[in-house]
Amino acid sequence: MSLAVQSKAVIGCRLSPKQKSEVIRLVKLRCPNETTLAIGDGANDVSMITEASIGIGLVGKEGNQAVSSSDYALTQFSHLKTLVLYHGREAYRRNAYVICYMYYKNLLLNMPIMLYSLGSAFSGQIVYERVLIQVFNVIFTSWPILLYATMDTEFTRETLLANPSLYADGIAGKHFNNGIFLSWLFYSMAESTLMITVIFGATFCSLATFGDAGSTPGLWMDGWLIYACTVAVVSMRLLMDSHVINWLIIVFMLLCAGCLVPMTLLVSQYPWDELYGGFAELFSIPAYLFIIAFWVLFTVVQ
Repeated sequence: MSLAVQSKAVIGCRLSPKQKSEVIRLVKLRCPNETTLAIGDGANDVSMITEASIGIGLVGKEGNQAVSSSDYALTQFSHLKTLVLYHGREAYRRNAYVICYMYYKNLLLNMPIMLYSLGSAFSGQIVYERVLIQVFNVIFTSWPILLYATMDTEFTRETLLANPSLYADGIAGKHFNNGIFLSWLFYSMAESTLMITVIFGATFCSLATFGDAGSTPGLWMDGWLIYACTVAVVSMRLLMDSHVINWLIIVFMLLCAGCLVPMTLLVSQYPWDELYGGFAELFSIPAYLFIIAFWVLFTVVQ
């Protein structure tokens, strides 16, 4: 095994099905941190395919036993290169980004609640309207990240197939590691802290006023502004990080973020809602629109 793991290729001649699986098992025992892949086209390869971390079956003349036991099915051995170097590399990169992005956007949404509790004697009071906070992941930030996870590609197929060294980025942990994950958490906490400081500071300084008496917005108005800024920031962050930007992504991103206006109008019509009667006031404050635009620009600059 010491010699085998240092070799570029090892040929096992006339092995039985059990011996094929034992070769995979020996490699896994010798290199527990490595990922093993087995590919075969016949019933005698089933045990090897099931033993490997990733099993690939070929649709061949020997039936579908290998395909039925595999994780992926191919029609030709030559397709393995595309599966690994293109689809495998890009799928891993996208999944790594989605993991970090999901933590980022949800922490950015919930950090203001935690920070507000410092000034509310930890009473449990939230700063967002109850319906809006429930549909944050379902409506406002769902489709853009789904499209990214399925459509985004950093390099073209031809580039990745011609440069197999790009596949090593995933092995080296350049797409996902402790440093990258912690940096996402740091940015979300820093942005949310700065956001709630600026918005509540603007209210305390009476920079945003409405009404004949010049009254300042209350908790729910400021909470809506923080919420709107969060939706704008996470949408802009995803758009900036996307390598493929087409009309479909832009349309769905505008639709998801744009749903905030009709949703706010809907919930503000009910007397028992926190934002009752506040729709016209929200969109009549120039400072509010300026703050939202400021956070979008701040996201682009940083």
